[in-house]
Amino acid sequence: MKTIFDKTNFVNLPIKNRIFRSAVWEGLAKNEHMTDELFRTYEELAKGGTGVIITSFVTVNPDDIPAPNMLGIYDDSFIEEYKKLTDMVHSYGAKIFIQLVAGGSQGRNNSNLGKTIYGPSAHVNPITGIEAVEMSKEKIDEVVQLFKDASARAKESGFDGVEIHAAHGYLISQFLNPLFNKREDEYGGDVDGRGRLLIDTYLSVREAVGDDFIVGMKINCDDFVDGGFNFGESSWICERMAMMGMDFIEISGGNAIRKVTSPEEESYFKAFANIVAEDNNIPVILVGGNRDIDSVEEILNNSSIEYFAFARPLIREPNLPNRWESGDRARAKCISCNRCKGENGVSCIFNR
Repeated sequence: MKTIFDKTNFVNLPIKNRIFRSAVWEGLAKNEHMTDELFRTYEELAKGGTGVIITSFVTVNPDDIPAPNMLGIYDDSFIEEYKKLTDMVHSYGAKIFIQLVAGGSQGRNNSNLGKTIYGPSAHVNPITGIEAVEMSKEKIDEVVQLFKDASARAKESGFDGVEIHAAHGYLISQFLNPLFNKREDEYGGDVDGRGRLLIDTYLSVREAVGDDFIVGMKINCDDFVDGGFNFGESSWICERMAMMGMDFIEISGGNAIRKVTSPEEESYFKAFANIVAEDNNIPVILVGGNRDIDSVEEILNNSSIEYFAFARPLIREPNLPNRWESGDRARAKCISCNRCKGENGVSCIFNR
């Protein structure tokens, strides 16, 4: 019988358990750089027993800062502080990936920057109200290069892998979404065209870091909006990326609040994630509503899903993996945030 505390090789990386910390925005950076408070946050996660920490989303572009007090990696000034971070995490036997993002009009903070905000097509974002300008091919190439350069810095900084953020309505997710992407060139049209930015970004990142460095993505299984990116398209993209050599896929979905009314509604992307895992011979990480260790291990032993990510439970209780491993298997609790009332019945699927 498999457990979440099995030691496994994640691609080519030995990890001490199947527990990932999924990316959340901590809001603790200063001028996109690490702070002492952020170091302590990641140290608590590493000490608490998490196998692989995925950083909060990290911007690749100084002109695109989707959230206030978020991290960046858009020039070489970040390398030394990230070396300090990765060395610290490794000292506790944990691994760490960096999540890279281009925000676009989904980033609320971008309205405060006084910069031109770009998107796949001209639009007004219905969530943020930001007016985006359609990207030229030259602007698309610039974004691809920004991801490539950021990935090279991540490898030099000692990170164990890179996760490309292609979910939750940020720029790459917008390119995938026909409601935002009305282009008539090679970056629009059918899902093959709408996926081209993700493909170009992945190939550029892979060129920067080499074949042995772990590169994965976080993607919506479905946008859960009529006319948006759907599971049929998502599964096709996942299959294509796996065939191209992508190392792992983290399955999320949507960008809205969802009410959890019973234990049966936990791990609410498990059906989607299992299909992706069955269809592709690469690791799939399930995120979203993972709260109960018994339920998670039931999924582990009765599906093709091998790895599980936790976000808000690890904000509330960084020592959760150690507690569970010690024999105290009480259900994890959520943390209150500005999107929902938190514990005891309400949870949020917006895990960055």
